[in-house]
Amino acid sequence: MLSKGCSSQTHIRINGAGVPAQKVREELLKLNDLHIRFVCDKLMHMPTGIKNMDAVCLNLLWNASLDMEIESTAAFNRDEAAGRI
Repeated sequence: MLSKGCSSQTHIRINGAGVPAQKVREELLKLNDLHIRFVCDKLMHMPTGIKNMDAVCLNLLWNASLDMEIESTAAFNRDEAAGRI
């Protein structure tokens, strides 16, 4: 996260797309401890043998906010369907 936030590049590749470096910095600065914990949890459950861990981490960080929201909604819907709510 730090290497991309302090990069002098004009564009940073995320998910195969070139994203303006300033936008990447802004989005990374919006992350909080919950996002970092979410990403760490995802990394712990990933298979071994990842070739480009830097790219995987950046992808997870970039998508953390949206992925957390999607997982929370899915968990709520599962609990509601099971009658726990």
